[in-house]
Amino acid sequence: MRNLKFYITGIITIVLSGTLFAQIKGSIGVSGEYDSNAYNDSYGGGSVVGTARLDLNTDIDLKLAGMILGADYSGSYSAYLSYLGINQNDHLLKMILWRNLGKDGFVGLGGAYSFQFNAADRSAYDTNNFKVIGETKIYIAQPVLLKADGALGRYQYKNLPKYDFDQSIANLSINIFLPTRSGLTILAGYKKYDFSPLPADSQVPVNITNLSPGCRVSQGLGSNIGLSLECSYLTNQVTTADPYYMPDTLLSEVNEYFDYSGGQVGAKVTLILEPAGKMALWANYISRSYDKLDAYSLPAADNASILTRQSLGTVRLDRETVLGIDYTAPLSDGPNGIDLGAGINYVNNSSNDELYNYKKLLAYAGINYNF
Repeated sequence: MRNLKFYITGIITIVLSGTLFAQIKGSIGVSGEYDSNAYNDSYGGGSVVGTARLDLNTDIDLKLAGMILGADYSGSYSAYLSYLGINQNDHLLKMILWRNLGKDGFVGLGGAYSFQFNAADRSAYDTNNFKVIGETKIYIAQPVLLKADGALGRYQYKNLPKYDFDQSIANLSINIFLPTRSGLTILAGYKKYDFSPLPADSQVPVNITNLSPGCRVSQGLGSNIGLSLECSYLTNQVTTADPYYMPDTLLSEVNEYFDYSGGQVGAKVTLILEPAGKMALWANYISRSYDKLDAYSLPAADNASILTRQSLGTVRLDRETVLGIDYTAPLSDGPNGIDLGAGINYVNNSSNDELYNYKKLLAYAGINYNF
């Protein structure tokens, strides 16, 4: 399977690189990241990760009823420098057939295939994901822009097949642009995962449904400053077949495997620092109130198993605050060239579960060549 992934990636890359009908665009870059609490728990433990990435994209005019074939590839290799021998590969291949729709609009249909494989003890979580995707953007009136996308697919774990699921995804936004450089966006997101658990399987749910309606307000302040405010309601419903349900906590997006409701509020200020680049200052607050997941104590001793934690007799409640600053700067003139990026994030997850009451600092820096 791993060799097949390399072959598929190689074929698509060759096709993208060899086409005579379109110009290849993309970027190549390297970055480093320090995470002061890689496991996101109260015990801490930092890590340093080095990443190399390649992005390619092209549009091929098929000369047929205005149809255009868009092809994209994104790949990265990450090495955990703090833990020798642990690394991770992520690849995404996407092809979509689209055509223009009115002024500045389009409609498209295609497919996407992504996969991840890991070295050392994380290889059990190697994944594959194939999706049929659709996208559209259309001005339904001069100041009103409608965007929508959806996907149907299958998500698979190489060595944990009982967690495989069918997925349905839909996102919708209605954007209203005003002459005062103001904007209002109504957002709605929907995800559903359908599993096939064995009878009396206490680790696998029957299905998960996630809804996230919200809105965003944006405002230009002068010629070089932009402000945006966003809020959304979060609800996640899990249907299970076993009263003692408890999933593998190392799964990707493990929060979605439990019932919760809550909200998210965010703010962002963007500064154009001509000619020195762009800076973004942002803050995000997320609350999650779990319906059926208890809060637990820490193990009685430092060397005791995590399975010895005791219930505190109340449901778990998390309050996550994230503060960030990101900076990008061109190191050369023109659309093609080199740019530098760096940033720092501070995370404070306040939880009544003693293991997940933690703080962390994340810092990164990288350089990209755009072509």
